[in-house]
Amino acid sequence: MEYTIIALLSLSIILLILSFFKKDSIKELEDQIDQLSMTLIQETYQLKKKISVLEEELLVNDATLNHPSRQTPPRKGIDRDKLSTLFQGNSSALQPQKETSLDKKKKDEAYFIEQIRLKGNQS
Repeated sequence: MEYTIIALLSLSIILLILSFFKKDSIKELEDQIDQLSMTLIQETYQLKKKISVLEEELLVNDATLNHPSRQTPPRKGIDRDKLSTLFQGNSSALQPQKETSLDKKKKDEAYFIEQIRLKGNQS
């Protein structure tokens, strides 16, 4: 009985000493979490900085677009002369839609604008 108590006591002392020399896995996990949080903070800072630069550029672009001396760029889409020729004569409303490459919304807008223009010319 005395031998077992001495053996258990000596085993516990040996295990206690070994526990001090063992690598601490929790410490490694804490280091990884700290590193990850620092990376996230840096990325967040960089994204905020990029967003502020983009917002400034957008404000500068808006200011230059609203400047009265600047000419407006030509409008993309269907040509007014082409639209007029498509709708003149005996052509139906479906024929110009087949001939143009505009999507349905643009075609509907063009047809509506031409009808308003034609009604304005009749008055």
